[in-house]
Amino acid sequence: MLDGSGARMTAAATGEVVEEADSLQYQLGAGPCLTAWADRVVVRVDDFGTDQRWPEWSRRAARLGLASSLSAPLVAGTQALGAIKIYGARPGICGQREEHLLSMFSSQAAMLLAHMRAADDAERVSGLIAESLRGRDVINLAKGIIMARDRVDERGAFLILASTARNQNVPVRRVAERVAMSTVPRRR
Repeated sequence: MLDGSGARMTAAATGEVVEEADSLQYQLGAGPCLTAWADRVVVRVDDFGTDQRWPEWSRRAARLGLASSLSAPLVAGTQALGAIKIYGARPGICGQREEHLLSMFSSQAAMLLAHMRAADDAERVSGLIAESLRGRDVINLAKGIIMARDRVDERGAFLILASTARNQNVPVRRVAERVAMSTVPRRR
């Protein structure tokens, strides 16, 4: 999967050996799991000792005590979200039945991940919109204060905010916040 910065990452692993094998793939940019993800196909490696598709990765994975693997892509719609895999300590641990089962599982897992990402994206967008509206509100408040204080129209007030922001090399919102905070509520 990809993390928030777009780097490949292992979301979950059953142990350190699995994490190391995955990390090797990310370092080398090659391996069965990455191929399953990129090509959107199930990739079975019956024996790391004889498979020639990723020789460097296979050799190093074998040193970790691994001998075979099965990887399936996590595809939801048009989006490849990552891959799921099974490693074996012996050659030939997976056959067609396991390919079929992992493929079915990966399809369901991909749908779940896609829904989770959609919910996260919606929450993030909602937060950005709320923040943007708060920024607009503080700028409008500052414009009103400047209009009353300096006896200028709305455009003139905004130009004062923008000019100050440019001169201080800060965002308009920060200048607006300072203007808004500079007023002290009157006591009744």
